[in-house]
Amino acid sequence: MLVYIELFNDLDIDKKNNFMDHLKYISTDLVNSVLNFYLSKIAGDDYNTSFMSNKDFLGLLTIYNYSEEFLLNNEELNIIKSYIDKFYYLNKNYKNIEDINNYYKTKIEPSNKLVKQIFKGIFDTNRENVCENYAKIYLNLKNLVNDLSESTSKTEIETYKTHYYNLLKEILKDNTDSYLNTQEKKQIDNNEYDNFRKKLFMDNLKKDLNKEPPDFAGVVYLIDIIRKKLCYISPTNSKYNSIKEKINSILDIDYFKQLIKNNVFDNNVLLNIFNFIIEKIKEFQSEDEDKELNSWVQDIKTKYIDNFSNETLKTHLPILLDKIMSKIEKLELNVTNYRNKINNIK
Repeated sequence: MLVYIELFNDLDIDKKNNFMDHLKYISTDLVNSVLNFYLSKIAGDDYNTSFMSNKDFLGLLTIYNYSEEFLLNNEELNIIKSYIDKFYYLNKNYKNIEDINNYYKTKIEPSNKLVKQIFKGIFDTNRENVCENYAKIYLNLKNLVNDLSESTSKTEIETYKTHYYNLLKEILKDNTDSYLNTQEKKQIDNNEYDNFRKKLFMDNLKKDLNKEPPDFAGVVYLIDIIRKKLCYISPTNSKYNSIKEKINSILDIDYFKQLIKNNVFDNNVLLNIFNFIIEKIKEFQSEDEDKELNSWVQDIKTKYIDNFSNETLKTHLPILLDKIMSKIEKLELNVTNYRNKINNIK
Protein backbone atom coordinates (compact mmCIF):
# COMPACT_ATOMS: atom_id res chain seq x y z
CA MET A 1 0.00 0.00 0.00
CA LEU A 2 1.26 3.47 -0.92
CA VAL A 3 0.56 5.45 2.24
CA TYR A 4 0.97 8.88 0.65
CA ILE A 5 -1.82 8.15 -1.86
CA GLU A 6 -4.13 6.68 0.76
CA LEU A 7 -3.59 9.73 2.99
CA PHE A 8 -4.40 12.04 0.08
CA ASN A 9 -7.55 10.02 -0.69
CA ASP A 10 -8.64 10.45 2.94
CA LEU A 11 -8.59 14.24 2.68
CA ASP A 12 -12.02 15.85 2.68
CA ILE A 13 -11.58 17.81 -0.55
CA ASP A 14 -14.66 17.60 -2.76
CA LYS A 15 -17.75 19.47 -3.86
CA LYS A 16 -19.95 18.35 -0.96
CA ASN A 17 -18.44 20.96 1.35
CA ASN A 18 -19.50 24.59 1.59
CA PHE A 19 -17.00 26.81 -0.25
CA MET A 20 -16.02 28.77 2.87
CA ASP A 21 -15.63 25.54 4.88
CA HIS A 22 -13.45 24.20 2.07
CA LEU A 23 -11.16 27.25 2.24
CA LYS A 24 -10.78 26.87 5.98
CA TYR A 25 -10.09 23.16 5.66
CA ILE A 26 -7.35 23.41 3.02
CA SER A 27 -5.51 25.98 5.15
CA THR A 28 -5.03 23.47 8.00
CA ASP A 29 -1.66 21.94 8.87
CA LEU A 30 -3.09 18.45 8.30
CA VAL A 31 -3.95 19.12 4.66
CA ASN A 32 -0.66 20.86 3.92
CA SER A 33 1.48 18.16 5.55
CA VAL A 34 -0.36 15.38 3.68
CA LEU A 35 -0.08 17.29 0.42
CA ASN A 36 3.63 17.89 0.98
CA PHE A 37 4.15 14.16 1.51
CA TYR A 38 2.02 13.29 -1.54
CA LEU A 39 3.62 15.75 -3.99
CA SER A 40 7.16 14.94 -2.89
CA LYS A 41 6.50 11.29 -3.80
CA ILE A 42 4.65 12.01 -7.06
CA ALA A 43 6.66 14.96 -8.45
CA GLY A 44 9.91 14.62 -6.50
CA ASP A 45 11.44 16.27 -3.43
CA ASP A 46 12.05 19.50 -5.35
CA TYR A 47 8.40 19.71 -6.48
CA ASN A 48 8.14 23.35 -5.34
CA THR A 49 10.61 24.23 -8.11
CA SER A 50 9.99 21.56 -10.76
CA PHE A 51 6.21 21.26 -10.31
CA MET A 52 4.33 23.87 -8.25
CA SER A 53 3.80 24.85 -4.63
CA ASN A 54 1.33 23.29 -2.21
CA LYS A 55 -0.67 26.50 -2.32
CA ASP A 56 -0.95 26.52 -6.13
CA PHE A 57 -1.96 22.87 -6.28
CA LEU A 58 -4.64 23.48 -3.65
CA GLY A 59 -5.75 26.42 -5.78
CA LEU A 60 -6.17 24.08 -8.76
CA LEU A 61 -8.15 21.61 -6.63
CA THR A 62 -10.38 24.47 -5.48
CA ILE A 63 -11.03 25.63 -9.06
CA TYR A 64 -11.71 22.00 -10.03
CA ASN A 65 -14.37 21.61 -7.34
CA TYR A 66 -15.75 25.17 -7.14
CA SER A 67 -15.33 26.62 -10.63
CA GLU A 68 -18.44 28.80 -10.21
CA GLU A 69 -16.55 30.87 -7.63
CA PHE A 70 -13.93 31.98 -10.17
CA LEU A 71 -13.65 34.03 -13.34
CA LEU A 72 -12.48 31.66 -16.08
CA ASN A 73 -13.61 30.42 -19.49
CA ASN A 74 -14.72 26.92 -20.50
CA GLU A 75 -11.43 26.09 -22.22
CA GLU A 76 -9.43 26.94 -19.09
CA LEU A 77 -11.80 24.93 -16.92
CA ASN A 78 -11.65 21.90 -19.23
CA ILE A 79 -7.84 21.90 -19.23
CA ILE A 80 -7.72 22.11 -15.42
CA LYS A 81 -10.36 19.39 -15.00
CA SER A 82 -8.52 17.07 -17.41
CA TYR A 83 -5.25 17.74 -15.56
CA ILE A 84 -6.64 17.08 -12.06
CA ASP A 85 -8.60 14.06 -13.32
CA LYS A 86 -5.24 12.41 -14.10
CA PHE A 87 -4.25 12.75 -10.43
CA TYR A 88 -7.59 11.31 -9.30
CA TYR A 89 -7.22 8.46 -11.79
CA LEU A 90 -3.77 7.73 -10.36
CA ASN A 91 -5.07 7.86 -6.78
CA LYS A 92 -7.94 5.49 -7.58
CA ASN A 93 -6.03 3.01 -9.75
CA TYR A 94 -2.50 3.14 -8.33
CA LYS A 95 -2.55 -0.59 -7.51
CA ASN A 96 -2.93 -1.36 -11.21
CA ILE A 97 -0.30 1.12 -12.43
CA GLU A 98 3.08 -0.57 -12.76
CA ASP A 99 5.27 2.54 -12.64
CA ILE A 100 3.78 5.59 -10.90
CA ASN A 101 6.82 7.74 -11.67
CA ASN A 102 6.47 6.93 -15.35
CA TYR A 103 2.74 7.73 -15.19
CA TYR A 104 3.53 11.16 -13.79
CA LYS A 105 6.30 11.75 -16.38
CA THR A 106 4.17 10.76 -19.37
CA LYS A 107 0.59 11.67 -18.38
CA ILE A 108 0.93 14.70 -16.07
CA GLU A 109 4.28 16.43 -16.40
CA PRO A 110 3.88 17.44 -20.11
CA SER A 111 0.91 19.67 -19.11
CA ASN A 112 2.60 21.29 -16.09
CA LYS A 113 3.77 24.44 -17.84
CA LEU A 114 0.44 25.12 -19.60
CA VAL A 115 -1.62 24.52 -16.44
CA LYS A 116 0.64 26.78 -14.37
CA GLN A 117 0.23 29.57 -16.96
CA ILE A 118 -3.55 29.17 -16.94
CA PHE A 119 -3.64 29.10 -13.16
CA LYS A 120 -1.54 32.27 -12.93
CA GLY A 121 -3.90 34.02 -15.36
CA ILE A 122 -6.96 32.95 -13.36
CA PHE A 123 -5.29 33.95 -10.10
CA ASP A 124 -4.35 37.40 -11.42
CA THR A 125 -7.87 37.99 -12.81
CA ASN A 126 -9.59 36.82 -9.65
CA ARG A 127 -7.10 38.66 -7.45
CA GLU A 128 -8.11 41.91 -9.13
CA ASN A 129 -11.80 41.05 -8.85
CA VAL A 130 -11.48 40.08 -5.18
CA CYS A 131 -9.55 43.26 -4.36
CA GLU A 132 -12.18 45.42 -6.08
CA ASN A 133 -14.99 43.72 -4.15
CA TYR A 134 -13.17 43.98 -0.80
CA ALA A 135 -12.36 47.64 -1.48
CA LYS A 136 -15.97 48.38 -2.42
CA ILE A 137 -17.27 46.82 0.81
CA TYR A 138 -14.59 48.54 2.92
CA LEU A 139 -15.26 52.00 1.46
CA ASN A 140 -19.03 51.63 1.77
CA LEU A 141 -18.64 50.63 5.42
CA LYS A 142 -16.26 53.53 5.98
CA ASN A 143 -18.84 55.99 4.65
CA LEU A 144 -21.61 54.32 6.63
CA VAL A 145 -19.65 54.64 9.89
CA ASN A 146 -19.26 58.37 9.22
CA ASP A 147 -23.01 58.73 8.58
CA LEU A 148 -24.24 56.84 11.63
CA SER A 149 -24.88 58.53 14.96
CA GLU A 150 -25.79 55.46 17.00
CA SER A 151 -22.65 54.20 18.76
CA THR A 152 -23.54 50.50 18.96
CA SER A 153 -24.09 50.22 15.21
CA LYS A 154 -20.94 52.23 14.53
CA THR A 155 -18.85 49.87 16.66
CA GLU A 156 -20.21 46.79 14.90
CA ILE A 157 -19.69 48.24 11.42
CA GLU A 158 -16.20 49.43 12.37
CA THR A 159 -15.34 45.80 13.16
CA TYR A 160 -16.50 44.67 9.70
CA LYS A 161 -14.62 47.53 8.08
CA THR A 162 -11.38 46.53 9.83
CA HIS A 163 -11.90 42.92 8.76
CA TYR A 164 -12.06 43.85 5.06
CA TYR A 165 -9.09 46.17 5.39
CA ASN A 166 -7.04 43.31 6.83
CA LEU A 167 -8.15 41.00 3.98
CA LEU A 168 -6.89 43.59 1.48
CA LYS A 169 -3.69 44.01 3.47
CA GLU A 170 -2.96 40.29 3.15
CA ILE A 171 -3.14 40.59 -0.64
CA LEU A 172 -1.77 44.06 -1.37
CA LYS A 173 0.65 44.50 1.56
CA ASP A 174 2.14 48.03 1.57
CA ASN A 175 0.11 49.05 -1.50
CA THR A 176 -3.22 48.76 0.36
CA ASP A 177 -3.77 52.45 1.20
CA SER A 178 -2.79 53.75 -2.23
CA TYR A 179 -5.08 51.13 -3.85
CA LEU A 180 -7.98 52.20 -1.62
CA ASN A 181 -7.42 55.86 -2.52
CA THR A 182 -7.68 54.99 -6.22
CA GLN A 183 -10.78 52.85 -5.70
CA GLU A 184 -12.43 55.56 -3.60
CA LYS A 185 -12.25 58.02 -6.49
CA LYS A 186 -13.85 55.43 -8.79
CA GLN A 187 -16.64 54.75 -6.31
CA ILE A 188 -17.45 58.46 -5.99
CA ASP A 189 -17.65 58.77 -9.78
CA ASN A 190 -19.93 55.70 -10.02
CA ASN A 191 -22.19 56.65 -7.08
CA GLU A 192 -21.32 53.34 -5.42
CA TYR A 193 -22.08 54.55 -1.90
CA ASP A 194 -25.47 55.96 -2.89
CA ASN A 195 -26.40 52.62 -4.42
CA PHE A 196 -25.13 50.81 -1.32
CA ARG A 197 -27.19 53.07 0.97
CA LYS A 198 -30.31 52.49 -1.12
CA LYS A 199 -29.90 48.72 -1.02
CA LEU A 200 -29.23 48.79 2.72
CA PHE A 201 -32.26 50.99 3.30
CA MET A 202 -34.55 48.75 1.21
CA ASP A 203 -33.30 45.63 3.01
CA ASN A 204 -34.10 47.25 6.37
CA LEU A 205 -37.47 48.42 5.06
CA LYS A 206 -38.41 44.83 4.22
CA LYS A 207 -37.45 43.74 7.75
CA ASP A 208 -39.49 46.58 9.29
CA LEU A 209 -42.58 45.68 7.27
CA ASN A 210 -42.31 42.07 8.45
CA LYS A 211 -42.62 43.13 12.07
CA GLU A 212 -45.92 42.73 13.92
CA PRO A 213 -47.34 45.28 13.64
CA PRO A 214 -45.41 46.58 10.59
CA ASP A 215 -43.05 49.50 11.19
CA PHE A 216 -43.91 52.19 8.62
CA ALA A 217 -41.23 54.72 9.65
CA GLY A 218 -39.07 53.90 6.62
CA VAL A 219 -42.08 54.16 4.29
CA VAL A 220 -42.94 57.64 5.57
CA TYR A 221 -39.27 58.65 5.29
CA LEU A 222 -39.29 57.70 1.57
CA ILE A 223 -42.62 59.42 1.00
CA ASP A 224 -41.11 62.58 2.48
CA ILE A 225 -38.19 62.35 0.04
CA ILE A 226 -40.67 61.85 -2.81
CA ARG A 227 -42.63 64.88 -1.59
CA LYS A 228 -39.50 67.06 -1.69
CA LYS A 229 -38.54 65.79 -5.14
CA LEU A 230 -42.03 66.43 -6.53
CA CYS A 231 -41.86 69.98 -5.18
CA TYR A 232 -38.46 70.43 -6.82
CA ILE A 233 -39.73 69.07 -10.14
CA SER A 234 -42.84 71.28 -10.14
CA PRO A 235 -42.72 74.65 -11.99
CA THR A 236 -40.68 77.31 -10.20
CA ASN A 237 -42.75 80.33 -11.17
CA SER A 238 -44.71 81.73 -8.20
CA LYS A 239 -47.99 81.51 -10.11
CA TYR A 240 -47.68 77.71 -9.81
CA ASN A 241 -47.26 77.73 -6.03
CA SER A 242 -50.61 76.00 -5.71
CA ILE A 243 -49.02 72.84 -7.16
CA LYS A 244 -46.46 72.70 -4.35
CA GLU A 245 -49.15 73.50 -1.80
CA LYS A 246 -51.25 70.58 -3.01
CA ILE A 247 -48.25 68.23 -2.91
CA ASN A 248 -47.45 69.25 0.66
CA SER A 249 -51.10 68.98 1.63
CA ILE A 250 -51.66 65.50 0.21
CA LEU A 251 -48.26 64.20 1.32
CA ASP A 252 -48.54 65.60 4.84
CA ILE A 253 -45.79 63.78 6.71
CA ASP A 254 -46.88 64.92 10.17
CA TYR A 255 -50.38 63.64 9.42
CA PHE A 256 -49.00 60.26 8.32
CA LYS A 257 -46.94 59.99 11.50
CA GLN A 258 -50.06 60.68 13.53
CA LEU A 259 -51.93 57.94 11.64
CA ILE A 260 -49.11 55.51 12.42
CA LYS A 261 -49.17 56.50 16.07
CA ASN A 262 -52.94 55.80 16.17
CA ASN A 263 -52.44 52.54 14.24
CA VAL A 264 -54.66 53.65 11.32
CA PHE A 265 -52.01 54.03 8.62
CA ASP A 266 -53.67 51.42 6.41
CA ASN A 267 -53.85 50.20 2.82
CA ASN A 268 -56.40 52.81 1.78
CA VAL A 269 -54.10 55.61 2.92
CA LEU A 270 -51.17 54.05 1.05
CA LEU A 271 -53.19 53.54 -2.13
CA ASN A 272 -54.31 57.19 -2.09
CA ILE A 273 -50.69 58.27 -1.63
CA PHE A 274 -49.38 56.17 -4.49
CA ASN A 275 -52.18 57.09 -6.88
CA PHE A 276 -51.50 60.77 -6.20
CA ILE A 277 -47.73 60.35 -6.72
CA ILE A 278 -48.24 58.47 -9.98
CA GLU A 279 -50.61 61.14 -11.27
CA LYS A 280 -48.00 63.81 -10.45
CA ILE A 281 -45.31 61.86 -12.27
CA LYS A 282 -47.58 61.69 -15.33
CA GLU A 283 -48.25 65.41 -15.05
CA PHE A 284 -44.56 66.35 -14.87
CA GLN A 285 -43.28 63.88 -17.47
CA SER A 286 -42.34 65.33 -20.87
CA GLU A 287 -44.70 64.56 -23.76
CA ASP A 288 -42.09 62.69 -25.80
CA GLU A 289 -41.94 60.05 -23.07
CA ASP A 290 -45.70 59.59 -22.73
CA LYS A 291 -45.72 56.17 -24.37
CA GLU A 292 -42.98 54.79 -22.10
CA LEU A 293 -44.60 56.37 -19.05
CA ASN A 294 -48.05 54.98 -19.85
CA SER A 295 -46.52 51.52 -20.13
CA TRP A 296 -44.71 52.02 -16.81
CA VAL A 297 -47.89 53.25 -15.08
CA GLN A 298 -49.91 50.33 -16.43
CA ASP A 299 -47.25 47.89 -15.21
CA ILE A 300 -47.20 49.48 -11.76
CA LYS A 301 -50.98 49.46 -11.44
CA THR A 302 -51.43 45.91 -12.71
CA LYS A 303 -48.68 44.32 -10.66
CA TYR A 304 -48.82 46.33 -7.45
CA ILE A 305 -51.60 48.88 -7.05
CA ASP A 306 -54.57 46.76 -8.17
CA ASN A 307 -53.44 43.82 -6.03
CA PHE A 308 -52.47 45.86 -2.98
CA SER A 309 -53.72 44.26 0.25
CA ASN A 310 -52.64 43.29 3.75
CA GLU A 311 -51.34 40.03 2.32
CA THR A 312 -49.20 41.67 -0.38
CA LEU A 313 -48.10 44.73 1.60
CA LYS A 314 -44.82 43.22 2.83
CA THR A 315 -43.71 42.19 -0.65
CA HIS A 316 -45.31 44.88 -2.84
CA LEU A 317 -44.54 47.99 -0.82
CA PRO A 318 -40.70 47.92 -1.01
CA ILE A 319 -40.77 47.13 -4.75
CA LEU A 320 -43.36 49.82 -5.44
CA LEU A 321 -41.43 52.46 -3.52
CA ASP A 322 -38.19 51.50 -5.23
CA LYS A 323 -39.77 51.77 -8.70
CA ILE A 324 -41.37 55.12 -7.90
CA MET A 325 -38.11 56.50 -6.48
CA SER A 326 -36.20 55.42 -9.58
CA LYS A 327 -38.74 57.03 -11.89
CA ILE A 328 -38.78 60.31 -9.91
CA GLU A 329 -34.97 60.45 -9.74
CA LYS A 330 -34.81 60.08 -13.51
CA LEU A 331 -37.42 62.82 -13.90
CA GLU A 332 -35.53 65.01 -11.43
CA LEU A 333 -32.32 64.61 -13.43
CA ASN A 334 -34.10 65.62 -16.63
CA VAL A 335 -35.55 68.72 -14.96
CA THR A 336 -32.14 69.69 -13.53
CA ASN A 337 -30.50 69.37 -16.95
CA TYR A 338 -33.28 71.39 -18.58
CA ARG A 339 -33.03 74.18 -16.01
CA ASN A 340 -29.26 74.31 -16.38
CA LYS A 341 -29.62 74.74 -20.15
CA ILE A 342 -32.16 77.54 -19.68
CA ASN A 343 -29.91 79.32 -17.19
CA ASN A 344 -26.93 79.06 -19.55
CA ILE A 345 -28.98 80.60 -22.36
CA LYS A 346 -29.91 83.49 -20.14
